[in-house]
Amino acid sequence: MKKILCLMLCIALMLSLCACAVPVEQTPAPSPDSTPESAPTPEPKPERTMPPLLEKQMSASNRQTLCTSDRITVGIKKDGTVVATGDNSYGQRNAEEWIDISSAYCTDTHTIGLKYDGTVVTLGNDNEARFDLKDWTDIIALDVNGDSIGGLKSDGTVKVISNGEDTSICYSDWTDIKDISITGFIVAGLKKDGTVVVAGETGGECNWTNIVKISTFQNRIIGLKSDGSVVTPSFDAESEFVPCFNEEQVKAIESWTDIVDVRMNGDMAVGLKSDGTVVAVGINDNNVKPLAKTEEWTDIVKVRVTEHVWGLNGEKIVGLKSDGNVVAAGYSENQKKVMERWSDIIDINISNGASDIVVGLKSDGSVVALGSNNYGECDVDGWTNILLPDEVPKFSDDPSDLEEFQPSIPDAPKPLVPLMASNMQTISAGFWHTVAVESNGRGLACGDDNQGQCFMMGWSDIVSVSAGMDNSVALKHDGTVLFSGGAGDFNYWSSDLQLWTDIVAISTFSDHIVGLKNDGTVVADYRKDDPEGYFGECKVQDWTDIVAISAGYFHSVGLKNDGTVVAVGRNESGECDVKSWTNIVAVSAGHNYTVGLKADGTVVVTGTSLRGDVKGWKDIVAISAGVGHIVGLKSDGTVVAVGNNKTGACDVENWTDIVAVSAGLDFTVGLKSDGTMVAVGKNDKGQCAVNGWSDIMLPDKNM
Repeated sequence: MKKILCLMLCIALMLSLCACAVPVEQTPAPSPDSTPESAPTPEPKPERTMPPLLEKQMSASNRQTLCTSDRITVGIKKDGTVVATGDNSYGQRNAEEWIDISSAYCTDTHTIGLKYDGTVVTLGNDNEARFDLKDWTDIIALDVNGDSIGGLKSDGTVKVISNGEDTSICYSDWTDIKDISITGFIVAGLKKDGTVVVAGETGGECNWTNIVKISTFQNRIIGLKSDGSVVTPSFDAESEFVPCFNEEQVKAIESWTDIVDVRMNGDMAVGLKSDGTVVAVGINDNNVKPLAKTEEWTDIVKVRVTEHVWGLNGEKIVGLKSDGNVVAAGYSENQKKVMERWSDIIDINISNGASDIVVGLKSDGSVVALGSNNYGECDVDGWTNILLPDEVPKFSDDPSDLEEFQPSIPDAPKPLVPLMASNMQTISAGFWHTVAVESNGRGLACGDDNQGQCFMMGWSDIVSVSAGMDNSVALKHDGTVLFSGGAGDFNYWSSDLQLWTDIVAISTFSDHIVGLKNDGTVVADYRKDDPEGYFGECKVQDWTDIVAISAGYFHSVGLKNDGTVVAVGRNESGECDVKSWTNIVAVSAGHNYTVGLKADGTVVVTGTSLRGDVKGWKDIVAISAGVGHIVGLKSDGTVVAVGNNKTGACDVENWTDIVAVSAGLDFTVGLKSDGTMVAVGKNDKGQCAVNGWSDIMLPDKNM
């Protein structure tokens, strides 16, 4: 054994010596001028060259990356492209192909963009060629007011077009201008030496010096001096235009000190002080008066003022605080509550008309908006990567990667509540009107509009609607709620529906509205003249595990996830006697009765006995309770109905291919699988005028 081990060790030693004797091919050392193929030297990244006019454009006092009017809102993205929402009657929203935009301005009928190369692009109403700016070059700042536009060139001269007429020749002797302000009555230029030139109707001479900022409206002008004081021309009693400031008002304005910004409109002059407080002087009736409780504001860094609208209260001011919060004066309490919820705002802008549009740019490049939204001008929910005011934008010849600026669409939050078919009402019959959702998310309405309940212009991203007596409510994709009716009263409800969030279903019938939240809880509100609901129909705060809701005349019904049902409110006819119900998959509350759809396709009813017999119904997949009749949709697309048929509201026996039904006061509407609608019953208010409707959203689109 020892001999064998010794032999094995000798063989191993010989093999190792042989291996060491094998010559190893050496890899030559790389020469200093050579580069290994596996690690090529990257080419140097070309330097980013800023367009020569961009720096001047960014320093312009009236540069805007987010603008709004009564009809449209426009934003510049970080890559120099543009997004817009609102009215497009004149094509003013069609800016998809614009690039290299540095600043944007909008009126009700026009959108104007200033490009990095100093040229100007326009969209909108070309009647009388109002804004033909193809020949404008080297522009570093714009000011737009109605049908007048002024441009400041890099050489300190100006260009002006008013009502389609190029009046630049009138300002050919203006030089060394560093800021421009224009109205329909005057054009004002601030010179580099701090003096001011004015053309048009003013209430006095402007022999001013040391001016650092000017602001104009109509035939009025104020100037901010380098020492923080403010000057304005005195009142001219001979002026045929809007009166300028009177002597008392001039005295009040010129008493201001430590001002860092001035703004004015048809109702007031506003000054922002260096300590973050705000001062204001009113113009209405030639009175000097403090305005809209701005005296208590602190830490303000920006102010914006609405322009005067004849016959309306124009005293509206919005202030941006240093912490990114927003305060407002002159707006309704509900509007102020909405703005108080905003945070991380770094810029604000407001419309110059009657719609009270306020837009806020957040530090993350998203946008929030508040206002009437008549044309969809507040539909900014999905906007991202909007250019910040002091941010250097990208431009088309920038070698940097632009992919980082492409918007990322987050996945929609999945509701905890199952999206049941009964929640997604894309058609709804009210007392005397009908509402529906088009497949593009817009709203349609017909019938009685005496309270403005059919006014749905500008509504978008809608997934569900509900029509009541003299109101309409709509649920948006983001879980917020829209409302019309009540004679346009913003305070129609006792609280602010704009504060509702995370809603997955809504229902209204007469004087109250019910909303289902995605956590299975329920919120409700009542008309402001209805003391907390006449019969307690809004006492739903303790409900949990709810998956469907329905509002009746004076009661509310909720379907729980275990198939049982709860109800609150008036119970004079037994409409709330639902405790014994089980295996329910849908509910609908009528005038003084409640209808339930069972899992086996049969139907149960509690309440008044005047609605007819539903015991023989089977294969039902959807139900709707009106004021005096009940409608059921069968699995084969046909429809059955029982109840009061004096007006023909139950004459649905010939309907086919139906996918949704809704029962109103004394009429019935149905949605067909091809997106068209049918209606029967009383049509004295035009509530059944749906024959021409098409492309209505099908209920399962949002399931």
